[in-house]
Amino acid sequence: MRHSFYTTIILFTLFFTSCSNLVQENEKPEPENLASEEIRFSGKTKSVSRWVQDDVSLLEVKVQYVGKSPKLPSKGPLPSYDWNSKNTDFYNIEIKNLTNSPIQLLKTINIFQFGAPGEYFDPNYISHRYGSSTIPANGSISRENSWIWGKGEYNKMEQFFWAKIDDPTFSGKSEFQFTVRTYFNR
Repeated sequence: MRHSFYTTIILFTLFFTSCSNLVQENEKPEPENLASEEIRFSGKTKSVSRWVQDDVSLLEVKVQYVGKSPKLPSKGPLPSYDWNSKNTDFYNIEIKNLTNSPIQLLKTINIFQFGAPGEYFDPNYISHRYGSSTIPANGSISRENSWIWGKGEYNKMEQFFWAKIDDPTFSGKSEFQFTVRTYFNR
């Protein structure tokens, strides 16, 4: 009896672990659902990109380099570690909705050029970082002092977002993905 109980526990664990891996595998960013990126400006300390799908401009993403220390006082969360001893780059990010409909940010994941991808984060995480997981029609959300660090000389973080236009009358494809890129340089 005791042996079958442990066998049942092991089988359930294996089943749920394999199911969750399948779900995670299916949730990876999908190139066919990634909106097209138009680079508007790209310099050493600032980039501006526009995300378009089916000839409809959806979002504009502005990334501004802050430096090796955050801008203080900060309106949002800061790293839990000492950024003076762990080489870190900080960025301010603004995501502007270019449509006449609200856009919901459903989830996000950080994928690094070097290193393992992070975990998936839900709208609560996005709200904690950006103040909201909903971008109002023709409005914007922003994040101060987004950070990236690395062990090597450089790294790139692509924060993939799953988004949905929250308007049943919207004529284009309502679900799409986009990325926000930040870079670490030693």
